[in-house]
Amino acid sequence: MTQPDDERPDDESWGDLTAEPREVDYLETVAGGRPAMWAVPKRGAADRVLLCIHGGGFVSGSICTHRKMFGHLAKAAGARALLVGYRLLSEGGAYPAPVDDVAATYRWLLDEGIAAGHVAFAGDSAGGWLAVTVQLRARDGGLPLPAAAMLLSPAVDMEVTGSRSIPTGTRTPSSAGKSCAASSADSLASPPTRVIRWSTRCRPT
Repeated sequence: MTQPDDERPDDESWGDLTAEPREVDYLETVAGGRPAMWAVPKRGAADRVLLCIHGGGFVSGSICTHRKMFGHLAKAAGARALLVGYRLLSEGGAYPAPVDDVAATYRWLLDEGIAAGHVAFAGDSAGGWLAVTVQLRARDGGLPLPAAAMLLSPAVDMEVTGSRSIPTGTRTPSSAGKSCAASSADSLASPPTRVIRWSTRCRPT
């Protein structure tokens, strides 16, 4: 969808597909130097946090587009959710900027006294890739790892070489696969080899 006389995607309309979760409050804040939003379900545990990372192919999506989805998740889990707004490509968010932003938010949570064992990552699409990559960053940096990660259709095959990128009965990638490859290439720029190798090993089969 687009706004009238505007070719840019109308990201705010994403939330129209999701019902508003009841008994969930929202509070915008800044976490690790980035815009963020708390989704706080009534009667949820204050010391348990879902660090939520939105998808959008590194070119779209925000803490607002995914607010209701992660609000439902927070309510179901009985824990607070912190949605982080990492830099998109249009904001200078080529690799490793999104990883830096989410890693800084995770470190901020730890500095705020939330135990790593009480944190779970959650991310869809590009957010799923970030959920995994930030854990690798944390491990390499000597930070304690979160207790769990929920990956929703994660974009782990950044080279788009998995068999599911090619429709059954064809020999060429789909237009969606080509678009994903282009977005990934723009976002990653020149990523470390080990990140590419990791995504290749874990691609869908």
